Amino acid sequence: MTRPDHKFIWHELNTTDIDAAAAFYGALLGWTIRDEERETYLHFYQGGDAVAGLVEAEGGQPPHWQMYVGTSDMEAYAERAEGAGAKALSPLLDIPGTGKLQVFADPEGGVLAAMQPVEKDRGSWNLESGPGRFCWVELMCDDVNAEVGFYKQVAGWDTLPMDVGGVDYHILTPPGGEQQDGVGGVMQKMQPGPTAWLGYIAVEDVDAMLVRAKDLGAQPMGDAIDVGEFGRCGLITDPTGAVVALYQSKQAGC
Repeated sequence: MTRPDHKFIWHELNTTDIDAAAAFYGALLGWTIRDEERETYLHFYQGGDAVAGLVEAEGGQPPHWQMYVGTSDMEAYAERAEGAGAKALSPLLDIPGTGKLQVFADPEGGVLAAMQPVEKDRGSWNLESGPGRFCWVELMCDDVNAEVGFYKQVAGWDTLPMDVGGVDYHILTPPGGEQQDGVGGVMQKMQPGPTAWLGYIAVEDVDAMLVRAKDLGAQPMGDAIDVGEFGRCGLITDPTGAVVALYQSKQAGC
């Protein structure tokens, strides 16, 4: 049985305008939603695969993409998180047919949810990579060493420090993992702003997609940039206000 631990198993758009978000990501990436799910929980689909969730933002939260890291023991994860200085932003929820989940802010305020899924072998927990799929997750923070130490203790990741285009970067891996096993990264913020997790969606041509996103009402956050020898990326604020990255890989995989 596949264990969900140490993997980013779900991405969820919390938005103030469901219809605008559905139209934008549908036109940009070809994602679809199913109207029959509107009374329960909306998914973005690529073909027959559920690739992300779509919900109304609650409690006055601004639109944002929420990341979920997997765990096989939600109660133990919560105990480690709170013991390491995290703040619980939600109660521990046990959702029938889905699993247990809880949202935490780390000591710098970066928000990450954890989930113990009922279906540990569900296909969408381990989707194949390719255009239109989330392929990377990145934490941008102030104190890299402190944040790396926190997530090592709480999520159980190992880290591999490396230079990425002149930037001090830490790749998150399962215990004992190598670079090719990386699931995300940690780096110091390049400009002022809150500590936050950023999701990357794979695309075939990031420069063309930035133009397309702007035509569809998004705001590109500057031009696309090269990421060392790995690829090329660009950030956008979607028409509802949520930030996401688009990534064109120079390597096989993402």
